[in-house]
Amino acid sequence: MFNRGWEYVVAVFGVYKTKVSGWVFAIFAIGLTITTAFVVNNPSKYVMLIRWAAILTSAAAIWMVFIAEYDAWRVERNRAKGAEKQLADIEDERPRLKLKEPGAIYIETINQSAPVGGQLYRQTVLFLKLRLVNDPAKPYPTAHARGIRAKIDFRRCSDGTHFLSIDGRWAESDQPSSISPLESKAHLLAADFGIGEERSLDVAYYDKRTSSYYAWNNDNYNYDFFTYPHHLLEGNYFQVDIRIRGEWIDELIKFRFKAHGGTFEIER
Repeated sequence: MFNRGWEYVVAVFGVYKTKVSGWVFAIFAIGLTITTAFVVNNPSKYVMLIRWAAILTSAAAIWMVFIAEYDAWRVERNRAKGAEKQLADIEDERPRLKLKEPGAIYIETINQSAPVGGQLYRQTVLFLKLRLVNDPAKPYPTAHARGIRAKIDFRRCSDGTHFLSIDGRWAESDQPSSISPLESKAHLLAADFGIGEERSLDVAYYDKRTSSYYAWNNDNYNYDFFTYPHHLLEGNYFQVDIRIRGEWIDELIKFRFKAHGGTFEIER
């Protein structure tokens, strides 16, 4: 608080110093000098002139204090308005990821097929997903969301235990099984959102064969029928914390769901 007050005093003094050394006081001083030359031989007029010069100079000096305070305030106000405009422009030009309502958190039925025991096994499963859209304030070229990744944390609501943290999988990305085992799959973790573009994030699914619930991401593709033991959701009531990060983006989304009866019950 003291530093801000001192900065204000210094700013006012700087403006005041400029004002009193400006053209107004210079003209006044020249006029006073010339007038003094005409009344120097008249003591009464000379004394009166000096008295009025002192009064007017003091009044002008005091008035200049108010002028300096106003000018200092105006400079700071213009600077603040300029900063606000810059922030508003940045806000308008950046991407903005938001939940795609209604039904941003939803359940989708997916047909799965995978080799089990030398035979192709098929089943229909339920996936728990999250839908996002890039909806910027204005369609500027800078409003594209690039390199967006998701980190998903699972907590058991019964005891608040954090038991699993995984990289999220964008449903629209290529399936890891279509990529050579010798190639890196890290590029699948990031997604770009064009202006108005929507994408879904896989969260969990229900496996009918084992009547179990699993978290879902690219790692599931490395296991028989996608049942990655480390992703097993033990319990029936969970909180999900999803952090979405990328260029100009850092958002946290939370929701809860119950896993029972072969389906998901979503709580917002």
